[in-house]
Amino acid sequence: YPLTDSFRLPAAPLVLANAVIQNNETRPPKRLRLTRGVEGTTELLTADGAENVASRIAGTAEQLRERGYALDDIAVLVRTYGQTPPLEQAFLERDLWYRIQGQSPFYRRREVQTLLRYLYWAVLERRRRKKGWFSEPDEGKRYTDRFAHVLKTPNRYVEHGRIDRVLQETHRCKESVLDVLRNHLGEMPDRTAERVEDFLSMAEALIDRLDAPPADTLDWLIDAVDYEAALRERSAFTARGDARVQTARALIRFAEPYASTPALLRGIRTLANERQRRTGLAPALDVRSIHRAKGAEWPVVFVPGCTEGTLPLAPGGERNLDEERRLFHVALTRPRDHLFLGTAFAVVDLVDLLHREVVEATVEDDFAV
Repeated sequence: YPLTDSFRLPAAPLVLANAVIQNNETRPPKRLRLTRGVEGTTELLTADGAENVASRIAGTAEQLRERGYALDDIAVLVRTYGQTPPLEQAFLERDLWYRIQGQSPFYRRREVQTLLRYLYWAVLERRRRKKGWFSEPDEGKRYTDRFAHVLKTPNRYVEHGRIDRVLQETHRCKESVLDVLRNHLGEMPDRTAERVEDFLSMAEALIDRLDAPPADTLDWLIDAVDYEAALRERSAFTARGDARVQTARALIRFAEPYASTPALLRGIRTLANERQRRTGLAPALDVRSIHRAKGAEWPVVFVPGCTEGTLPLAPGGERNLDEERRLFHVALTRPRDHLFLGTAFAVVDLVDLLHREVVEATVEDDFAV
């Protein structure tokens, strides 16, 4: 039988959840009744842009910790994992440990790892030029492995067999992999050779930039290899491509405090080691998608991205509003004490949006009798 009495929700999120879901016409009506009274809060956290909203969320979470809430009492529910990079950076700046359910931290995701491989390979190439071939076999293998990855990303249509031969010759001759690859240009189709020549020029320029601010270097690199277009081409859906671009560009902001590329790489290595050390030991904010929040509950829930194009996900006719309302309803019904909705809109804009998408509801209608 349908469950209607809510033993979890305080009044404000329950009223909002009922108002949202009753606009759906494709499923049987759903209406929760209040049993807990009017304790608890629902607040809007508004700011100009996703990064500033993330900063407000992190600041509020820090205040809640000071009031006695443990970090694992707090959940942050996102519509897509492309929303997490600014949140993660805001949490790191305040030393708020977090755990992402169902996804890696942004700096471990493929689109970011590719950029880091470009940087790491360039650091190794500069070291080889100064000190000669690597004394440790593992370091030489890392040098060629990372080179093979960046040569293929974005795809420059170099045959896999040729790449293997280039790497083998590099190890045998203990020369620069750039010089070995350059010697193969005459054997490549003209269009492939043009792409490889552009790649070789980019690689030399990247090595020259290693002592520049890494945020500037990354911004230049993304443009130099047309990385955004490559990420979108490899994504089946527009929203997925946009999320990958957003995650890749998040590395630029993360790099801003570092003075050089080697310093950035050391910082990421330290962060990864610390995360591994703390895993399972320290309380952590629970960051997950709304889909993964079904059936769970927390004392405090943040829902960032309550903004047209994020939640609801797609603009205009591309989206399924019934599905978006259903997911929003899931998010609204997770908190036991406090609900925070984050939006880059001004408050009046969010109120107007809610009036367009939901019907008016009264607290009296939602009390259990």
